[in-house]
Amino acid sequence: MQHNQIRLFETEAEFHNVADEALETIQDTVDEMLEPKNIDYEINLASGVLTLKMRPHGTWVLNKQTPNRQIWWSSPLSGPKRFEFDPKDKLWFSTKDGLNLGRTLMQEIHHVYPEVTKRDLEL
Repeated sequence: MQHNQIRLFETEAEFHNVADEALETIQDTVDEMLEPKNIDYEINLASGVLTLKMRPHGTWVLNKQTPNRQIWWSSPLSGPKRFEFDPKDKLWFSTKDGLNLGRTLMQEIHHVYPEVTKRDLEL
């Protein structure tokens, strides 16, 4: 599925608000999913960079790219991706494969920790 309608944020502050909300939602959701399972993980969000260490599988990094108005993703499973915001769906979609950010993250968490139930994460 191709998403051509890319969000042109009217201001830099608007981009930061939308991107920060997405990263904070990811942090909260990952904590809610992994903490009860006693999984060895660490998640940190600081200065627009979210770092998720899921031992022994590696480290995922999501960070805001303000000049491009994108969220960049680095994963030991799928490599680098860039996500752009679609205002119609209010979701961040990969410019590489068209998947939304939440679905991509849920697939990878479930891949490394099959015991974790997949959740809908609309981002």
